[in-house]
Amino acid sequence: MISRGISAGSVGDPSQFPKYSGMRRGEVKAVMEYVSEGVSMESVAARNGVSKDKLIDSIKRFSELLSVIKWPKEGLSGILICDEKGIRIGNKMAYAWAFIDYGSRIEIYSTATYDQGWKDVARGYLAYEASKSIRVIISDRLTAYIRASIKLFWPDITLVFWNRPPPKDMPKDFLDPFIVIDDFGDFATCSLGRDRNFPLGSFRCVNEENLASLIKKLAGRAAIIVVNTKKNMSKVAMQICSANLRQVVHFVCGKGYLKAYVERVFKDLDKSLAWFHGFSSLETAKAFIRDYFFSYNWLKRHGSLGVRPAEYMLGEAIGDWFDAFQRALALPKIDIKKALREVGDGKIMACLIIIILPGILIVHTVASCNYVSYS
Repeated sequence: MISRGISAGSVGDPSQFPKYSGMRRGEVKAVMEYVSEGVSMESVAARNGVSKDKLIDSIKRFSELLSVIKWPKEGLSGILICDEKGIRIGNKMAYAWAFIDYGSRIEIYSTATYDQGWKDVARGYLAYEASKSIRVIISDRLTAYIRASIKLFWPDITLVFWNRPPPKDMPKDFLDPFIVIDDFGDFATCSLGRDRNFPLGSFRCVNEENLASLIKKLAGRAAIIVVNTKKNMSKVAMQICSANLRQVVHFVCGKGYLKAYVERVFKDLDKSLAWFHGFSSLETAKAFIRDYFFSYNWLKRHGSLGVRPAEYMLGEAIGDWFDAFQRALALPKIDIKKALREVGDGKIMACLIIIILPGILIVHTVASCNYVSYS
């Protein structure tokens, strides 16, 4: 179990929290019931004495009010886990995205999109970078994750493909020159090139610490490493994160591994989606998913934490759903659209995060680049 001290009222006096920003208490209650209890929209609307259309409007306004929160960096691990799943919007296929911190299990960013482009991923990366620098990324082989890493972190990025080769639609400059680590249990061989034409030597590799040490030695600017092993990727990733390398290390893996945390959350989301009977618009899908993850962060205890993820992050106990809503309103928010515009086509010299507080504007530089642009 992860332990983090919980106290009462350390973040601020609830009497000083913002008002309800135009939402009545009953509206907030109806939204929370719908996204967290797995009951139909009709049932929630009838229970709260509102129309179905009014409930949908409340769901949208709730997500707009809370936006993307900037979390205290002390609670974040530096390991970002990313995943996506297909959803239906009318007759069209769309995708739900989730970006979750490993240590705190806090959801950093979530949304829905029709496409699977690198900018869809970059928003999640930028949301995390606004609070703390990313040290390790965990994702599947979807090329959008890889392209976003290259766009935002080039040249300080190392890609590690865990028990799988790079995808064929990788940016062309990254397809050929990579290092292969073949782990045989007690030792590992390292070779250059997909056909292992240039042996680099054999190295002791008894445990995850040895493998992490080997990856750290080989990690470099824009390095590509393919690892074939039966060792525990989670332990290797945590070892690398604690080393605080200059490079962001992006692990690309299949189902399971650390990514299983997000996969389990998506299974729970599916239960709630079953009551929705499909989304009528992309905006409704975005609002529902963001509101669902509010419930995940603020209302549900996480087994490995022993507390709710938001309680872990803030270091204090949180009361009922309305107390959670007030506290979330009080936290600073991130202007992701502004940050993404600063990234542009990848040719700018720095990436800016805009943090919004009542009456205060903070400009925070999160990445220096010389970005490479890939179409």
